Amino acid sequence: QYTYILVDEFQDTNAKQLSLLEYLLNGIQRPNLFIVGDDDQCIYRFQGALETGIHQLEQLFGTFSKYVLFDNYRSFRPLLNAAHHLIKNTPNRLGED
Repeated sequence: QYTYILVDEFQDTNAKQLSLLEYLLNGIQRPNLFIVGDDDQCIYRFQGALETGIHQLEQLFGTFSKYVLFDNYRSFRPLLNAAHHLIKNTPNRLGED
């Protein structure tokens, strides 16, 4: 029924929202799904956000293409370096792969 589905801020998706997405894509062999998210910015766990949501997508729909953006034009390099130093060893993050 839906040709394309876009989900922005996917890192803030909770279990019910992920279930809705699964329901919308049920039976579609190769869904046209485009998600935008940064697993390092999953800050809404207290509201039920799944920090493993992007990994769960692969379990639901198989392997998909990932594009990691490295350029950041909103923050200064020292701030970005400090943030990277804090998060680089987070388990199960998508990281720079």
